[in-house]
Amino acid sequence: MKITSLAVAALFFAAALVHAGDDGGEWVAFGTVTDAGGRGVEGAAVRANCGWGTLMPTGNAVTDSGGNYRIAFRPGMRIEGGVGVQYAVISVSKDGYFEKNLCRQGDLLMASSMPGPEERFKSDPARIVLPGQPRRIDFTLLRAASVEVILADEDDKPVSGVKIWIDGDDMPPASGVLSESGPSDAGGRILVPLVPVGFRWRFNISDDLYSELTFASHGRHAVRLRRAVDPDGGFRILHAAFQSWPEGAPRPADQAVSDPPWVGRSDVWCRMRAERIRWAQGDEPVLVAELWNRSGMEVRVPEDQRGWSLEADGRSCSWKGSAGAPFAPLPAGSRSHPVRISLGSSWEGPGGKPLDLAPGKHEIRICAACRHSTGSMGAFSNRVTIEIASSTGAGWSRPDKVKEVYMKAVDAWAAAYKASKPEKRGNVDFQEYLESESRRAGAGGWADFSAKAAASMGPEAWTKAVSELSALMVDRLKRLAEEIQKEAQGGSEGR
Repeated sequence: MKITSLAVAALFFAAALVHAGDDGGEWVAFGTVTDAGGRGVEGAAVRANCGWGTLMPTGNAVTDSGGNYRIAFRPGMRIEGGVGVQYAVISVSKDGYFEKNLCRQGDLLMASSMPGPEERFKSDPARIVLPGQPRRIDFTLLRAASVEVILADEDDKPVSGVKIWIDGDDMPPASGVLSESGPSDAGGRILVPLVPVGFRWRFNISDDLYSELTFASHGRHAVRLRRAVDPDGGFRILHAAFQSWPEGAPRPADQAVSDPPWVGRSDVWCRMRAERIRWAQGDEPVLVAELWNRSGMEVRVPEDQRGWSLEADGRSCSWKGSAGAPFAPLPAGSRSHPVRISLGSSWEGPGGKPLDLAPGKHEIRICAACRHSTGSMGAFSNRVTIEIASSTGAGWSRPDKVKEVYMKAVDAWAAAYKASKPEKRGNVDFQEYLESESRRAGAGGWADFSAKAAASMGPEAWTKAVSELSALMVDRLKRLAEEIQKEAQGGSEGR
């Protein structure tokens, strides 16, 4: 299910949906499926899924030895009086491969005839496929990555029984989730056999906790997501660590997936992670840093955050809190105990302005002021990215919040539709009311609101919420039709 426009279409047109019957026409797509070198790919499966909301499979084909295909497909649903305008998604798949453009060139619409402007269906006419007018769609298949995810707790012990789902900002058509895998086995392992490379994906562990990962090449990869449990029992991802090896080659002898790399610009090296990736507005994000003395002599290192400086989004910040930090000896070759660094108002940036992380993503780097017998040195860390969620998004994971926003839009649209003259009702656009209510809720629009709600709720809860909203919309449309009919009858009797 597509979380944005498809969900809107499903809810708005739900009252008129019936299963597709004989439509008296044939819709056709054809083209060639090639690999990275332009060679035809034999045996790739081409599918057509059509309808509104939940798309129905309505056509299948397999590429020949030259990578060519021809697929005939039919509507997934019909409305009273015809096919209407509905979604037609053409996609291709083959084990071990992904489509270069995530099949987005196959994100189409279908209709019996080209709709007129009075129908107010906001769509690009160039996307509409008509019967008897075959549409060419070419695809390119590239080798995908195979990823073994290893879930571990703060003591590096495996975590079993946990599912993950993958999504991202770039998604295939009609997809809210790229894939769902798990639960993890006794060793904390989950195999994700097909991950498109070159895209940034969110590996979601629970409702709003995830790690953003990009795989630059195909082959086999292992990713360890280490967690920590907070006092309230929440699930917090600390960091992701990688190990990769060529496809077909044996896994390296070192079975452990290494921690994020140490960063060294001096004799003392540093590494840092965030306690979790996403934080609510008003929280003080917490970083955890470690130092490694790689020099041949003892150095003194700060025991708490007062002996550190930080860089937030390229701006240097210094500590302006309480008294100076205590320092402790760190023998040659030793590693320090972890130091917790909270990103609160005791940090000040240029001009003495307190650190204030606005909603959005922020890149953080820290530096420890270390001392030794002949002077001092700074130990810089790696960079980490954290995200501050907008406070207006609070409650987006609650189905009642989603219902409140959506039904406010429905009621406002219904009132405007009813109040309009019959010849003007086609201009009362439900989408505009939905966008308006979503912005009032603090989102950038319905697409932003629904995507964040779906990510917070999880795919199962979101699908259930969409189904419930569809039923509510059907009921409201029926009542609206009854109200208009009664008014029309009353007007006729009055004349």
